[in-house]
Amino acid sequence: MVRQPWPLPHETRCPLGAASPNPLYSRKSGVLVVSGFGVKISRQMGGIQIEDGVADDRRFIRVPRVTRHLRRIIVISSDGYCTFEALRTIADIGATLIFLDKRGKILFASGPTAPSDVRLRRSQSLSLTNGTALRISKELIRQKLEGQAALVRDMLNRPESAEAKWE
Repeated sequence: MVRQPWPLPHETRCPLGAASPNPLYSRKSGVLVVSGFGVKISRQMGGIQIEDGVADDRRFIRVPRVTRHLRRIIVISSDGYCTFEALRTIADIGATLIFLDKRGKILFASGPTAPSDVRLRRSQSLSLTNGTALRISKELIRQKLEGQAALVRDMLNRPESAEAKWE
């Protein structure tokens, strides 16, 4: 079905950009929330076309392929579709796509893969033999115990219990 380039009276066109009228998109966090019945996510003209809403109150959102700020698309719906081309475009953008049902249960999640850094993997494996892993573990445990002592001292008003020594 080919759609006309202008919105019908009950439709809203929402370009995703700096002055986006879309109330379910936060540019600061890079999260776009899509909800409703019959959600459609497809690739059109190199970008992503998203349609959501309920009954005759539909929204159409265009996400250009060169989007820098989009980090996550959260779809809250129990029906609809997402094409493979749209999945590829979302992966190329570097965004995460999450499908939730109406109760918040994760139905599907995809995210960008991190490149494998050989130097990082090598230093992680060597840390077990050169003592670095032990130093990191001790520091993490020390910070955790200090945080628990601060909690006992400040929130429970028990400074004598917070001053217990550990080694």
